Amino acid sequence: MSNQTPNYLQIINENIDAAKAEFELANAKIFVCGFSAGATIAYNYAMSNKVAGVMMAGMLPNFSDLQNKNFPLVVTIGNLDFNFINLFNINIENEKTFPSYACWVFEGKHEWPTEQNILNAISFLFSENTLRMPYSVDYQVFYDDFVKRKEYYLALRSLYFGNSLYKDEKIKKQIDNFVQRKEFVEFMIKFENILIA
Repeated sequence: MSNQTPNYLQIINENIDAAKAEFELANAKIFVCGFSAGATIAYNYAMSNKVAGVMMAGMLPNFSDLQNKNFPLVVTIGNLDFNFINLFNINIENEKTFPSYACWVFEGKHEWPTEQNILNAISFLFSENTLRMPYSVDYQVFYDDFVKRKEYYLALRSLYFGNSLYKDEKIKKQIDNFVQRKEFVEFMIKFENILIA
């Protein structure tokens, strides 16, 4: 459907009902996702319909709504996406207060995430629904790779995602230690200056 489709809620409901009937999914958990404006459509649908989770790709939610949602939400966005600056301005510390929320930042533009990045996002939604994850997300591998390449903001994001997924005190300590490292602090000053320039 296009961005201007006026009856998108009805169309989504009809598609879900058709899929449930065809694949005998009467009691299935329903997850919705979308890219760019489609991500906003998926989020708005979930705000007024029962779903098990939402994945927004290439778009951010209205952060003032997040305390009112009743579903898990995962955002996937590229670090070169034109919407990324809005995420950066939220402040990663504030995101910790959002219920059942995770954000996976990958290297890329305003585009659909790769299969790997989609699997990472789906794993969060599954874990929030106590379903067996499609595979185990090794956030540490991503973190190590980003640190090696001096992509320190993406490294921090990997740790935050790992903490959202596994809720582990060791990861929290790893985050606390990482943000105090001199190279991270210096990188973030330069990174912020580039973003606001």
